[in-house]
Amino acid sequence: MELGDENFSLVLFEQSPVRRAWHDGRWLYSVVDLIAILVPTKNPRRYWSDLKHKVKEEGFVEVYARIVQLKLPAPDGKLRETDTADMDTVLRIIQSIPSPNVEPVKQWLAGLGASLLENPTEDRKRLEFRGKLSVLHKLLQDTVYHRGIHTPRQHARFKNSGLQELYDGETRDDVAERKGIGEDEDIYAWMYSEELADNIFMEAQSSALITRMDIRGEQALNDAHAQVGRAVRKTIADLGGTMPENLPTPKKSLHQLETEEKRRRIKGMDLFPELDEPDTPPETP
Repeated sequence: MELGDENFSLVLFEQSPVRRAWHDGRWLYSVVDLIAILVPTKNPRRYWSDLKHKVKEEGFVEVYARIVQLKLPAPDGKLRETDTADMDTVLRIIQSIPSPNVEPVKQWLAGLGASLLENPTEDRKRLEFRGKLSVLHKLLQDTVYHRGIHTPRQHARFKNSGLQELYDGETRDDVAERKGIGEDEDIYAWMYSEELADNIFMEAQSSALITRMDIRGEQALNDAHAQVGRAVRKTIADLGGTMPENLPTPKKSLHQLETEEKRRRIKGMDLFPELDEPDTPPETP
Protein backbone atom coordinates (compact mmCIF):
# COMPACT_ATOMS: atom_id res chain seq x y z
CA MET A 1 0.00 0.00 0.00
CA GLU A 2 1.19 3.53 -0.81
CA LEU A 3 0.10 6.89 0.60
CA GLY A 4 1.42 10.35 -0.18
CA ASP A 5 2.28 12.46 -3.18
CA GLU A 6 4.61 12.52 -6.17
CA ASN A 7 7.79 13.47 -4.29
CA PHE A 8 7.20 11.87 -0.92
CA SER A 9 5.13 8.86 0.05
CA LEU A 10 4.57 6.17 2.64
CA VAL A 11 4.71 2.51 1.72
CA LEU A 12 3.39 0.01 4.23
CA PHE A 13 4.96 -3.28 5.24
CA GLU A 14 1.96 -4.94 6.83
CA GLN A 15 0.92 -2.01 9.09
CA SER A 16 4.37 -0.43 9.46
CA PRO A 17 5.04 2.74 7.44
CA VAL A 18 8.28 3.39 5.58
CA ARG A 19 8.94 6.87 4.29
CA ARG A 20 10.54 7.41 0.95
CA ALA A 21 11.38 10.42 -1.22
CA TRP A 22 12.09 10.85 -4.93
CA HIS A 23 15.64 12.19 -5.27
CA ASP A 24 18.01 12.31 -8.26
CA GLY A 25 15.76 10.07 -10.35
CA ARG A 26 15.16 7.28 -7.84
CA TRP A 27 13.30 6.45 -4.65
CA LEU A 28 15.30 6.71 -1.43
CA TYR A 29 13.94 4.87 1.62
CA SER A 30 14.22 5.89 5.27
CA VAL A 31 16.72 3.48 6.84
CA VAL A 32 15.48 4.07 10.38
CA ASP A 33 11.92 3.14 9.36
CA LEU A 34 13.19 -0.21 8.10
CA ILE A 35 15.20 -0.70 11.29
CA ALA A 36 11.99 -0.22 13.28
CA ILE A 37 10.42 -3.11 11.38
CA LEU A 38 13.40 -5.43 11.76
CA VAL A 39 14.56 -4.79 15.31
CA PRO A 40 12.48 -4.90 18.53
CA THR A 41 13.88 -1.68 19.95
CA LYS A 42 12.33 1.48 21.34
CA ASN A 43 15.07 3.55 19.78
CA PRO A 44 15.64 2.52 16.13
CA ARG A 45 17.61 5.70 15.54
CA ARG A 46 20.19 4.68 18.14
CA TYR A 47 20.36 1.16 16.71
CA TRP A 48 20.98 2.57 13.25
CA SER A 49 23.65 4.93 14.59
CA ASP A 50 25.57 1.97 16.07
CA LEU A 51 25.07 -0.14 12.94
CA LYS A 52 26.27 2.68 10.73
CA HIS A 53 29.56 2.88 12.61
CA LYS A 54 29.90 -0.89 12.41
CA VAL A 55 29.31 -0.84 8.65
CA LYS A 56 31.99 1.80 8.24
CA GLU A 57 34.49 0.05 10.53
CA GLU A 58 34.07 -3.28 8.76
CA GLY A 59 35.13 -1.74 5.47
CA PHE A 60 31.80 -1.38 3.70
CA VAL A 61 32.79 2.10 2.58
CA GLU A 62 30.75 1.90 -0.63
CA VAL A 63 27.55 1.22 1.31
CA TYR A 64 28.28 3.98 3.80
CA ALA A 65 29.00 6.46 1.00
CA ARG A 66 25.64 5.79 -0.65
CA ILE A 67 23.63 6.94 2.36
CA VAL A 68 21.92 10.26 1.64
CA GLN A 69 20.56 12.62 4.27
CA LEU A 70 17.22 14.11 3.26
CA LYS A 71 14.69 16.18 5.16
CA LEU A 72 11.59 14.02 5.64
CA PRO A 73 8.38 14.84 7.51
CA ALA A 74 8.35 13.74 11.15
CA PRO A 75 5.27 13.04 13.30
CA ASP A 76 5.20 16.64 14.51
CA GLY A 77 4.95 17.86 10.90
CA LYS A 78 8.48 19.28 10.84
CA LEU A 79 11.13 18.27 8.34
CA ARG A 80 14.06 16.47 9.93
CA GLU A 81 17.33 15.17 8.51
CA THR A 82 16.94 11.44 7.93
CA ASP A 83 19.36 8.86 6.54
CA THR A 84 17.99 7.37 3.32
CA ALA A 85 19.28 4.95 0.71
CA ASP A 86 18.19 3.54 -2.62
CA MET A 87 16.78 0.05 -3.09
CA ASP A 88 20.11 -1.74 -3.65
CA THR A 89 21.74 -0.07 -0.66
CA VAL A 90 18.94 -0.75 1.83
CA LEU A 91 18.88 -4.39 0.74
CA ARG A 92 22.59 -4.64 1.58
CA ILE A 93 22.09 -2.86 4.90
CA ILE A 94 19.24 -5.03 6.17
CA GLN A 95 21.14 -8.16 5.17
CA SER A 96 23.55 -7.40 8.04
CA ILE A 97 20.74 -7.24 10.64
CA PRO A 98 19.95 -10.43 12.60
CA SER A 99 16.16 -10.53 12.38
CA PRO A 100 13.51 -13.08 11.35
CA ASN A 101 11.88 -10.31 9.33
CA VAL A 102 14.85 -9.80 7.01
CA GLU A 103 13.66 -12.17 4.28
CA PRO A 104 10.02 -10.97 4.30
CA VAL A 105 11.19 -7.35 4.14
CA LYS A 106 13.63 -8.14 1.32
CA GLN A 107 10.85 -9.80 -0.67
CA TRP A 108 8.55 -6.85 0.00
CA LEU A 109 11.19 -4.35 -1.15
CA ALA A 110 11.88 -6.41 -4.27
CA GLY A 111 8.18 -6.35 -5.01
CA LEU A 112 8.12 -2.58 -4.63
CA GLY A 113 10.94 -2.23 -7.10
CA ALA A 114 9.14 -4.40 -9.64
CA SER A 115 5.69 -2.89 -9.26
CA LEU A 116 6.46 0.79 -8.80
CA LEU A 117 8.74 1.16 -11.83
CA GLU A 118 10.85 3.85 -10.25
CA ASN A 119 10.46 6.44 -13.00
CA PRO A 120 9.39 10.06 -12.56
CA THR A 121 5.76 10.86 -13.36
CA GLU A 122 4.76 13.74 -15.59
CA ASP A 123 3.69 15.83 -12.60
CA ARG A 124 7.07 15.32 -10.94
CA LYS A 125 8.83 16.30 -14.17
CA ARG A 126 6.70 19.41 -14.41
CA LEU A 127 7.67 20.44 -10.88
CA GLU A 128 11.34 19.74 -11.55
CA PHE A 129 11.42 21.59 -14.89
CA ARG A 130 9.52 24.58 -13.49
CA GLY A 131 12.13 24.84 -10.74
CA LYS A 132 14.95 24.80 -13.30
CA LEU A 133 13.16 27.42 -15.39
CA SER A 134 12.79 29.68 -12.35
CA VAL A 135 16.55 29.54 -11.79
CA LEU A 136 17.20 30.34 -15.45
CA HIS A 137 14.69 33.22 -15.34
CA LYS A 138 16.61 34.78 -12.47
CA LEU A 139 19.95 34.23 -14.22
CA LEU A 140 18.70 35.79 -17.46
CA GLN A 141 17.14 38.74 -15.65
CA ASP A 142 20.39 39.41 -13.82
CA THR A 143 22.35 39.06 -17.06
CA VAL A 144 20.31 41.61 -19.02
CA TYR A 145 19.89 43.98 -16.08
CA HIS A 146 23.60 44.76 -16.14
CA ARG A 147 23.47 45.30 -19.89
CA GLY A 148 20.62 47.76 -20.36
CA ILE A 149 17.25 46.26 -19.38
CA HIS A 150 16.10 47.64 -16.03
CA THR A 151 12.40 48.46 -15.82
CA PRO A 152 9.46 45.99 -15.68
CA ARG A 153 8.29 47.21 -19.10
CA GLN A 154 11.72 46.59 -20.58
CA HIS A 155 11.78 43.10 -19.09
CA ALA A 156 8.30 42.40 -20.50
CA ARG A 157 9.39 43.50 -23.97
CA PHE A 158 12.53 41.39 -23.69
CA LYS A 159 10.52 38.32 -22.64
CA ASN A 160 8.05 38.78 -25.49
CA SER A 161 10.86 39.13 -28.03
CA GLY A 162 11.81 35.53 -27.34
CA LEU A 163 8.31 34.15 -26.84
CA GLN A 164 7.01 35.62 -30.10
CA GLU A 165 9.68 33.77 -32.07
CA LEU A 166 9.23 30.53 -30.13
CA TYR A 167 5.41 30.65 -30.21
CA ASP A 168 4.83 31.82 -33.80
CA GLY A 169 4.03 35.43 -32.93
CA GLU A 170 2.33 34.90 -29.56
CA THR A 171 3.19 37.19 -26.68
CA ARG A 172 3.03 36.19 -23.04
CA ASP A 173 -0.57 37.49 -22.83
CA ASP A 174 -1.50 35.63 -26.03
CA VAL A 175 -0.22 32.37 -24.51
CA ALA A 176 -2.27 33.01 -21.37
CA GLU A 177 -5.41 33.72 -23.40
CA ARG A 178 -4.97 30.59 -25.53
CA LYS A 179 -4.53 28.47 -22.40
CA GLY A 180 -7.66 30.02 -20.90
CA ILE A 181 -5.96 31.41 -17.82
CA GLY A 182 -5.89 34.87 -16.26
CA GLU A 183 -3.43 37.50 -17.40
CA ASP A 184 -1.82 37.56 -13.96
CA GLU A 185 -1.36 33.79 -13.75
CA ASP A 186 1.98 32.07 -14.28
CA ILE A 187 1.84 30.66 -17.81
CA TYR A 188 4.64 28.21 -16.99
CA ALA A 189 2.50 26.64 -14.25
CA TRP A 190 0.14 25.57 -17.04
CA MET A 191 2.68 23.71 -19.16
CA TYR A 192 3.59 20.07 -19.46
CA SER A 193 7.27 19.10 -19.23
CA GLU A 194 7.88 19.18 -23.00
CA GLU A 195 6.73 22.80 -23.30
CA LEU A 196 8.70 23.76 -20.19
CA ALA A 197 11.78 22.12 -21.75
CA ASP A 198 11.39 24.29 -24.87
CA ASN A 199 11.44 27.40 -22.68
CA ILE A 200 14.33 26.11 -20.58
CA PHE A 201 16.39 25.62 -23.74
CA MET A 202 15.56 29.11 -25.01
CA GLU A 203 16.38 30.88 -21.74
CA ALA A 204 19.60 28.94 -21.16
CA GLN A 205 20.86 29.63 -24.68
CA SER A 206 19.88 33.31 -24.55
CA SER A 207 21.83 33.80 -21.34
CA ALA A 208 24.82 31.99 -22.82
CA LEU A 209 24.74 33.98 -26.08
CA ILE A 210 24.38 37.36 -24.36
CA THR A 211 27.22 36.60 -21.96
CA ARG A 212 29.50 35.10 -24.61
CA MET A 213 29.01 37.98 -27.08
CA ASP A 214 28.78 40.62 -24.31
CA ILE A 215 25.64 42.04 -25.92
CA ARG A 216 24.48 45.38 -24.52
CA GLY A 217 21.64 47.79 -25.10
CA GLU A 218 17.89 47.11 -25.01
CA GLN A 219 17.32 46.60 -28.73
CA ALA A 220 20.40 44.42 -29.18
CA LEU A 221 19.34 42.26 -26.22
CA ASN A 222 15.80 41.92 -27.57
CA ASP A 223 17.19 40.94 -30.97
CA ALA A 224 19.45 38.31 -29.37
CA HIS A 225 16.57 36.78 -27.41
CA ALA A 226 14.46 36.72 -30.57
CA GLN A 227 17.31 35.05 -32.46
CA VAL A 228 17.49 32.27 -29.90
CA GLY A 229 13.71 31.80 -29.82
CA ARG A 230 13.72 31.51 -33.62
CA ALA A 231 16.57 28.99 -33.52
CA VAL A 232 14.82 26.84 -30.87
CA ARG A 233 11.65 26.78 -32.97
CA LYS A 234 13.64 25.75 -36.03
CA THR A 235 15.32 22.97 -34.04
CA ILE A 236 11.91 21.65 -32.97
CA ALA A 237 10.77 21.70 -36.61
CA ASP A 238 13.96 19.99 -37.85
CA LEU A 239 13.46 17.21 -35.30
CA GLY A 240 9.82 16.74 -36.26
CA GLY A 241 8.60 17.87 -32.85
CA THR A 242 5.36 19.54 -31.84
CA MET A 243 5.41 23.32 -31.80
CA PRO A 244 4.87 24.71 -28.29
CA GLU A 245 1.61 26.47 -29.16
CA ASN A 246 0.19 23.12 -30.28
CA LEU A 247 1.08 21.25 -27.09
CA PRO A 248 -1.80 20.47 -24.71
CA THR A 249 -2.48 22.48 -21.56
CA PRO A 250 -2.66 20.54 -18.26
CA LYS A 251 -5.99 20.40 -16.44
CA LYS A 252 -4.29 21.48 -13.21
CA SER A 253 -1.66 24.12 -12.65
CA LEU A 254 1.52 23.38 -10.73
CA HIS A 255 0.22 25.54 -7.90
CA GLN A 256 -2.85 23.29 -7.62
CA LEU A 257 -0.64 20.19 -7.64
CA GLU A 258 1.60 21.59 -4.92
CA THR A 259 -1.43 22.43 -2.76
CA GLU A 260 -2.83 18.92 -3.16
CA GLU A 261 0.56 17.39 -2.34
CA LYS A 262 0.78 19.37 0.89
CA ARG A 263 -2.70 18.23 1.89
CA ARG A 264 -1.89 14.58 1.19
CA ARG A 265 1.38 14.89 3.06
CA ILE A 266 -0.32 16.30 6.15
CA LYS A 267 -3.04 13.64 5.93
CA GLY A 268 -0.41 10.89 6.14
CA MET A 269 1.36 12.22 9.24
CA ASP A 270 -0.72 10.23 11.75
CA LEU A 271 0.67 6.98 10.33
CA PHE A 272 4.21 7.68 11.50
CA PRO A 273 5.69 5.92 14.50
CA GLU A 274 7.86 8.06 16.75
CA LEU A 275 10.98 7.40 14.73
CA ASP A 276 12.59 10.74 14.12
CA GLU A 277 11.98 12.66 17.28
CA PRO A 278 15.25 14.33 18.35
CA ASP A 279 17.21 12.61 21.07
CA THR A 280 16.72 14.32 24.41
CA PRO A 281 18.96 13.90 27.44
CA PRO A 282 17.41 12.13 30.44
CA GLU A 283 15.85 14.38 33.02
CA THR A 284 18.00 15.09 36.02
CA PRO A 285 16.37 14.43 39.35
